[in-house]
Amino acid sequence: MNIGAPGHPGARRCQQSSQESKIRLTVVSVIAFSISTPVFAQDSSAIGFGTVAEAYAALRKDAKAEFSIQEGWVIAKVTGGPNSGVWSFTPQRAPRT
Repeated sequence: MNIGAPGHPGARRCQQSSQESKIRLTVVSVIAFSISTPVFAQDSSAIGFGTVAEAYAALRKDAKAEFSIQEGWVIAKVTGGPNSGVWSFTPQRAPRT
């Protein structure tokens, strides 16, 4: 008896298992892609400020902002309000000549 032959109960289970595997792989792929795709501000309107300096100045005035420095980066954690989120500013370096 051929186990994979049509009409054999084992053939149907293999088809279901293969289809379920494809569905699972698709779901896992979509989740992995959405998690790994970073979101970047494409233009100044995306962050709500015309320049980085304006954003930094506004956050410094925001009472809900908590600032820290990590390896030279300025990190601002804002809980609530229009500036809510985690903001990071690059370390200041001497300009290259």
